[in-house]
Amino acid sequence: MYKALLTIIILVLLLTVGFAFLIWYQLGRFAEKALAAKRRQEEYIAELMEKNPSAVVRAETGWDDPDDDDRSGWI
Repeated sequence: MYKALLTIIILVLLLTVGFAFLIWYQLGRFAEKALAAKRRQEEYIAELMEKNPSAVVRAETGWDDPDDDDRSGWI
């Protein structure tokens, strides 16, 4: 009985660790894709500004993160 309970506990622990690594990996991939999309957006806005400066109106978000490129460092 105790051996079966210990086996179940170990199995649940291994599954939990496995899912934690899967989530960590997916968060890293998501952060990379989001950063690439943001850079593409900024390049597109810069291109529009070159063509017609009065056509682009940027809304301020209220804060600017100076370490924006280092956001994936905590993952």
